[in-house]
Amino acid sequence: MEWTVEELRNLSNLMAICDGAVSVGNAVLFRWAVDRFIEGVRVRVHSGVAESRIAFSQPMYKGVWEQWMAEAMRLGHWEALAAVQEVLWGSRRRLLQYAMWEGFGSPVPDLSNMSEEDLSRAVNERTQRGGSPLLVCPRLMNLTYIDFGRAPPPAVLPALSKHPFEQLSAASLSFSVSPIDRKYDFIREGPGHVLWLIALTGEAERFENAPPFPFPSVVEVNEVMTTAAEAAPENENEANSELDQAPALLRLSQSRILKNAAGLVTAVMEAASCGGHSALVRDLYTKALSEWPHPESLSIFQKAIAQMGEGVLANTAIREDFDLLNWLIDDVDTPFEWTWTSFSKAFKQSTGRIALYEWMKGRGLVEKLDPRRHSLLDPSPQPNDFEMARDSQMNAARVGDLGFLRALESEKGMRFIDWQICHAAARSRKWDVLRFLRLRENDSDTPPCCRWGYPDAPSLELRAFEILVMQKAHEPTNPMQTHLPQVPPSLQKPLQEFIRETLSHSQGMFESFFQQPPSCLCPLSWLPNRYSMGNVRVFIWLFEQADGEGKRQMKDYIRQRGDGLVRRLLEDAWGERVPGGFDQDMDDRPMADLRARGLGGLLQRAAVTREALERFCTWVEAEGLPRSLVIGGLKAPEHGWCCGGTGVRHIEVLLAEWTDTSLRPLLLEALT
Repeated sequence: MEWTVEELRNLSNLMAICDGAVSVGNAVLFRWAVDRFIEGVRVRVHSGVAESRIAFSQPMYKGVWEQWMAEAMRLGHWEALAAVQEVLWGSRRRLLQYAMWEGFGSPVPDLSNMSEEDLSRAVNERTQRGGSPLLVCPRLMNLTYIDFGRAPPPAVLPALSKHPFEQLSAASLSFSVSPIDRKYDFIREGPGHVLWLIALTGEAERFENAPPFPFPSVVEVNEVMTTAAEAAPENENEANSELDQAPALLRLSQSRILKNAAGLVTAVMEAASCGGHSALVRDLYTKALSEWPHPESLSIFQKAIAQMGEGVLANTAIREDFDLLNWLIDDVDTPFEWTWTSFSKAFKQSTGRIALYEWMKGRGLVEKLDPRRHSLLDPSPQPNDFEMARDSQMNAARVGDLGFLRALESEKGMRFIDWQICHAAARSRKWDVLRFLRLRENDSDTPPCCRWGYPDAPSLELRAFEILVMQKAHEPTNPMQTHLPQVPPSLQKPLQEFIRETLSHSQGMFESFFQQPPSCLCPLSWLPNRYSMGNVRVFIWLFEQADGEGKRQMKDYIRQRGDGLVRRLLEDAWGERVPGGFDQDMDDRPMADLRARGLGGLLQRAAVTREALERFCTWVEAEGLPRSLVIGGLKAPEHGWCCGGTGVRHIEVLLAEWTDTSLRPLLLEALT
């Protein structure tokens, strides 16, 4: 049974109340609203309307829950944050209980009164023994590294740094010392946590009296190295002769205690760099080296910090603090190491891309991080994704930074040829950038135009028209109200020829997200596919511009895939959920969709899809194509838009909602 419009309206209103409660810091109102919509979902679960595995009554650490948590942290509404944390930890208890039942096949005791510390210990005991997985259960394994509602997302740290130390200390925040995506090994108390808070707030007086880093003792370090030495080959010739202690140092460099120690230092330095406390970044690094208890392994420790310090570099680059960047590379014994990830993060968030790129280029880091940079000159169809220069171009195109693109173009040998750069500009509707990349003649005196769709439009005039069509198609909020341009007489025949060419190349081009897309003048590119709802109006308009051969090819394509296109339209109407509601799968995606759009937004989206479907059905009938194409899509077979049902129940929902439309006869026919 689908969610009714009235239920969705109530749910949307409750989520809006949650938004408002978090924004003003009203924890009581937040819990009042959350308790009501969670209890409503549980009632549906127990009545058999929804499945018991749904995530809506078991909030996941993402989507709206993370957004509410981050907003409360950013604004310093600690009571509201505590309310969000309470909901998330209650969810974690229920999820642990269900995961234990799933893993062991027997009921488990009630965990409602278990503390967070005991809960974390239970998770670790259930999932690991001696460092290896004990229970193969994805839900349970996920709980071992997610610190629900405690660890601030990186984007929130700059705002958190403006709050007083005392407030942050009382907020029960945590941070990760794990070198892997900061998802494991969270710290919520102790000297390391105090250092992190000092670094975040940048209070110099507190730093003078700060506790030492909680590094492992000399005994613990020696124990790791001794274990490695005992396991080393007895024959000296078999050992590594470059270092007397090579096996021991290698074992130490790979050990958990050293990685966590280096992770602690870099996490604290990252917090200071997010707050813009440059002097404190230097002081923390110096303090860490001076307090490392094992002089023989100091160089290994320094190298681990340098390898894990990409977040420090990225944060510093975003703030355009080139003095600190120079210090991190020139004035430390082991320079911090740039990676493609840190560079990409810096470019996505920096407003001074030209200065940052010039700094990187002056140090030879562009060539070092981008060994395949020459491929920018090579018109290969699928360049390597991890290319520093290309990624910087995509970021600039995405935000419309024409100045940076012009600066890049002035470099000797630099060319913009990668279709993904144009794709990024088009998706962000940066039409000036798209014109800059596309509208240039391909001769020896000027750089070639950047590729976009395939095949490439052969003339400058046709490329300009291609951009105009894309721009007009995306101007209105309702794609069915698109006002498409008139085709100039000089372009009518070239356009017809190009449409035929695109159709001959477009078969099978919609299967991979990473594949070069067809030209936007290809009619098939405007049909619904797995990545886009498309625009039926533009498809029909291009059909009208095509000549006889082009129209024949388009109708042949619809004969083969028409029913799938109908199903795809219905899927997209409700965010890949059943029209009329969310059906059983009340997971994070529809929850976030409902919060972002509201019920009115979802209904508007469904109305636009209905209009697109009506236009498509009218076109099918006018062109003499079989009605079975539409009927087959509406019947929604087992793998279709009804998420595994028979389709009959969902057609009844559509009949109730689309009573006064031209689709009603088709729905009735599909129902029989």
